Amino acid sequence: QGIDAGIPIITFDSDASGSSRLAYIGTDNFAFGQELGKVLDQLAPQGGSYGMITAGAPNVMERVEGVRDRLGDSNWKEVEYSPLNCHDSTDVALEQMYEYASDPNIDAVVPVGGWPMFSQNKTKWTTFVDANQDIGLVVADTLPIQLDLMNMGFVDGLVGQLPYEMGVMSVNTLL
Repeated sequence: QGIDAGIPIITFDSDASGSSRLAYIGTDNFAFGQELGKVLDQLAPQGGSYGMITAGAPNVMERVEGVRDRLGDSNWKEVEYSPLNCHDSTDVALEQMYEYASDPNIDAVVPVGGWPMFSQNKTKWTTFVDANQDIGLVVADTLPIQLDLMNMGFVDGLVGQLPYEMGVMSVNTLL
């Protein structure tokens, strides 16, 4: 309706490919996923089994495909029941971290969004990490709480985006 009325429309963060939008401002999510896989492979090139956590939205599913693409020819193998869908819930994502950790074959977990680390109660994340130090953790996003946890040694790797810059670019594109 907006486009028909002459209103310029852009998408931010998650694209609406095939629409008549003016532009998409955001992360190349497939490449983002490849970077998550690259970090995991750099941290533990010997490989093992990994699982992913997603939220099911198109942009994060592109990240899942990027991780799979990057790790496809590596020593890493995705477990059959991956990815798990946390439905954008921090609590569900943390539960899923424990679900993966209960699998004796899991060597790493790659949440393609930062959900399990987003709780303002850092203790939930640090308790998980303390109890599962043998599991590699590469997580998407670099919010301040995640950077704090990384600086305290509670995550093996983070891959970030530039949300502020995306916002500025979105406004400037529409002006």
